[in-house]
Amino acid sequence: MRTVPPARNNTNRTAKPVSLTGNLDINILLAFVFGVIFLGVMLVFSVYFPNPTEFQVRVWITCLGLSAAGIGALLPGFIEVKYKGFIRATGAAAFFGVVYASQPVLVQHGTTLIEPKGDAMTPALSFLVRLDEGKPKEAHAELDADAKRVIADLPTFEKLYQNYRGPMGASSERSLVATNTITNPPGYPLGIYRQLGFRSKFQSGCRAEQVILRAGQDLSWHVWSYTISPTTIPCE
Repeated sequence: MRTVPPARNNTNRTAKPVSLTGNLDINILLAFVFGVIFLGVMLVFSVYFPNPTEFQVRVWITCLGLSAAGIGALLPGFIEVKYKGFIRATGAAAFFGVVYASQPVLVQHGTTLIEPKGDAMTPALSFLVRLDEGKPKEAHAELDADAKRVIADLPTFEKLYQNYRGPMGASSERSLVATNTITNPPGYPLGIYRQLGFRSKFQSGCRAEQVILRAGQDLSWHVWSYTISPTTIPCE
């Protein structure tokens, strides 16, 4: 006769906790930490720095790319990016490359543009008065910070004034004839622009003047560019 042993009572036994151990590469951890830091910088920039300059946009895109690379270094799997058949990147560098390749879309949707509440006419007329007074240096000082680099530096601006605008003298009468507001126009840096068109009367006759202003980070308008017609126009 076969005897079956009694079942063991396991009610008083407790399960041992299972622990998972592993090694984490310090380089990957640092990349992740810096990625999070750069992501924070990007968020602060997007919220607290409206109407950014070109330099600020480059810093923002660089921070975003480094953030993506740092966080992407911890993601499992493999990613490879090829650009135009001769540029190749893998891993964290691939994430950085994707961000830079998407720069136009990211800049358009990730930056904050706010139209200034102040009147654009005041800075425009102040700039024109400086030209009427024969003070190109003071007029150049009122240009947008990016315009001083993109449009003309001070020596070039003064030379253009002396060769063309200066001999016309001061305008005896100036009337606003056109105005328009454009956001992110083609060929211009990111921003909101206000176009003001004038019919100005000089000793040699009337000419069309146009002043384009850009919304600044201080939420005020700054002169971006100035043009004047090469030929006279009807004064009425």
